[in-house]
Amino acid sequence: MRDDSNVRRLRFHPVVFKIVMYFLLLLLLSSGVGIYGGLHFWKENRLMSSEIRQMQMTITAHQMELKRLRNIELLLEEGNNENMTSLVVSSRKQKDNQIDEPPINLKKVLGSIDRHILIANNVQVRLFQKSMNISFDINKLNQDDREILKGDVKLHLVTVSGDLQGLDSEKEMFFELRRMKPYRVQVAIPDSYSKDDIFGIRITINHPQHRPVFSETFPLSDVLL
Repeated sequence: MRDDSNVRRLRFHPVVFKIVMYFLLLLLLSSGVGIYGGLHFWKENRLMSSEIRQMQMTITAHQMELKRLRNIELLLEEGNNENMTSLVVSSRKQKDNQIDEPPINLKKVLGSIDRHILIANNVQVRLFQKSMNISFDINKLNQDDREILKGDVKLHLVTVSGDLQGLDSEKEMFFELRRMKPYRVQVAIPDSYSKDDIFGIRITINHPQHRPVFSETFPLSDVLL
């Protein structure tokens, strides 16, 4: 038997083949640059977020000082010398007390630690009268499921005055994970603080125990349900 169908040949010019190869190399290079740029700007965004939180606390302190100065100006306009004297004395005492108190370590309260090993995300807080429910997930940045990571988690309450108060959870905060571990814990609000005193929650992940690889303060305004 004989095949009477015509035989067709498809020929590529060497220049076309080179263009295709160059296009594939350019596409691979663009992908690499895109991944690098994404990681770079992600790190820059985390750094800027930390700086913004520090600036917010500084602005709050300045607003309180400005309010105090406005009250003094109002008393001056009213000519109430007695109240003016009392306010000046109170202001001096407050200033002296601020000098005696140790300065707030903003790096300890708001600074971030990220060793690119573990990370806490999906943070949510629900406030009650004397307690709060805190939920978050711990994720391993290395997606190799064969590696098991062990450590523990520490929770701290950050107040508007810059205090850092440890929180005791009813559940065990040790972990042993291959990829991700969710936490749903209930903690009591210390008796010396009220809900209005809370600025945020600080989560610290240690791996191994007592060696922090991640630590970040989450403002209550961002995570409150």
